[in-house]
Amino acid sequence: AKVGGMNHILLSQADASNIRPEQVAINSIELVINAMTKVGANKGDLQAKVMGGAAMSVGLASIGQNNAEVALSFLEREGIPVIATSVGGSRARRVQFLPATGRLRQKFVDADPMLDVTARKAPEPASDVELF
Repeated sequence: AKVGGMNHILLSQADASNIRPEQVAINSIELVINAMTKVGANKGDLQAKVMGGAAMSVGLASIGQNNAEVALSFLEREGIPVIATSVGGSRARRVQFLPATGRLRQKFVDADPMLDVTARKAPEPASDVELF
């Protein structure tokens, strides 16, 4: 059908609401699948590639790893084969996806050292602009 879709899942820790974070990710994936089938994709022919899940901050739970696990678990339950993965680590990824061909390119982003959210003192502003 030459169609494809992509999600960026960023789950937080559970909060006081009745919504579990993984429900948001699952709903998001289902929306992409439904959109693809509406334009001609056959769910039985779908394949997935999962990228991301890096630990981007020191001192936070394994949010990135949890995101990847939720996506991989859902895809397995739905019978959608995962044909490529690149998850984990501590570096951000830049992804380019071409839905008509299914081609995906990934580039690791060279970034500043990870943000330490356990630090007690706020970092000094980098410019004259203060964001709050």
